[in-house]
Amino acid sequence: MSPRSEELWESAKDRLALASLALAGGHEEGAVSAAYYAMLYAARAALSEDERNAKTHAGTWNLFREGFMIGGGFDRNDFQAA
Repeated sequence: MSPRSEELWESAKDRLALASLALAGGHEEGAVSAAYYAMLYAARAALSEDERNAKTHAGTWNLFREGFMIGGGFDRNDFQAA
């Protein structure tokens, strides 16, 4: 994994941990927000591996959809939360 992708992946894991803590503390709204950002950073990490980047959230989701979902190149086993 490239240094940039690793940085993004670490951010994704941090947000996922925050989401878990927020949910356990009864802060559902905060948990949803943190989970969203975990997904966003994970998608950016995957895109970064293909040297693709977007400036906006919508751009990230569009690139991810085009590059991995439609293109069939996404293997969830490549990215584990642990």
